[in-house]
Amino acid sequence: MPRPLDEEMKLNRGQRPYRHSGATKKANGVGAVTSSAKMTSTRYSYTALKLTACNIAGIIFGIAAEKGKVYVPAVIRGQMLFRQFTMMKVFLSAVSAGSCCFVVLAALPQTRKLFHCVQEDFASDVNGRQISAFLIGGGILGVGMTLAGACPGMVTLQVFTGMNNAWMVLAGCFLGAFLYGLVDPWVTANMSYKTPKTSREVWLHSRLGLPFIPTATTFALMFGGATALVEYLYPWQNEAVVSGAIGYLSQSTWSPIVAGLLMGCMQIPVFPTSKKFYSGINNWWQVIFWAGAGLGAALSAYQSSSWGTLHNSTPLVCLVGGACMVFGARFAQGCTSGHGLSGMALLSLPSFAAVCAMFAGGIGTSLLLQSFHYEL
Repeated sequence: MPRPLDEEMKLNRGQRPYRHSGATKKANGVGAVTSSAKMTSTRYSYTALKLTACNIAGIIFGIAAEKGKVYVPAVIRGQMLFRQFTMMKVFLSAVSAGSCCFVVLAALPQTRKLFHCVQEDFASDVNGRQISAFLIGGGILGVGMTLAGACPGMVTLQVFTGMNNAWMVLAGCFLGAFLYGLVDPWVTANMSYKTPKTSREVWLHSRLGLPFIPTATTFALMFGGATALVEYLYPWQNEAVVSGAIGYLSQSTWSPIVAGLLMGCMQIPVFPTSKKFYSGINNWWQVIFWAGAGLGAALSAYQSSSWGTLHNSTPLVCLVGGACMVFGARFAQGCTSGHGLSGMALLSLPSFAAVCAMFAGGIGTSLLLQSFHYEL
């Protein structure tokens, strides 16, 4: 049967006849569904890759923290009394490494936009609170650090390495979170700015009128120089038990500077997962990171035959210390990891204030207990 004239003309011009348009629409619909499925699969794959990197970073962080002994109660309390300086070396070297990582991320065109997004997210967390909230919360957290012989991030490592009474510290953390929930409405109403500060007022480099990269580089060098000076005055071999194990992972202790550098460098693999307002499994990145840190610490302690050999204070002291730690961390909107390792590396002024208050609270509590001849 001959084709109609209009269809013949369409075929001569390379067009399909109208009667085939339904098939075309169906084909386009199938293509759209296939494309959407591919995008969803790619998104899930990228999420899995990010969270896997976060977990691996946590494992490395946990190994470094265990080898640096920064989770050990005697090390934390000894630092507060200036009897030994392992904690200070780990902390300063970690902040220095973190600053260097943020400089690289801010400088690279591929990561610059994400860096500014994370920077703005961090500012939105702290720019609504008055500076007194960071000072009070940091001070309470410092009291808890001395009593519990821990900091919030290290509690997971203490539990996973079999430290006695670590579960009491963890129970205290939950108690502190509950107690803060009761006073949070009052804190928000009385210790918040009526008009939140702009993000520029949060950053040290903005206050100085300087770009982030050169300012952060300068501070990284300053922290690194301070670490080297403390190490020169107080060599780490004089403060730690150095084993003669052959394997690096089997050694009981690493240089605190090496441990701190490794911990600070974990900013890079964690960086893509740390943006706020994620949904679904992405919101669990901190749980995945700290679970990895606990596993890394357990592996490290097992390899060096130190699992379950450390002891903390009495159950009641551990419970009260854990409660103070988390209550203070919630009050100050951050802990030694959030304000210390990340906030100071980002040059956040509230973080500098909070960290100074943490150590002031810890040192003051230690000196007060010492004056009463009370040993934790």
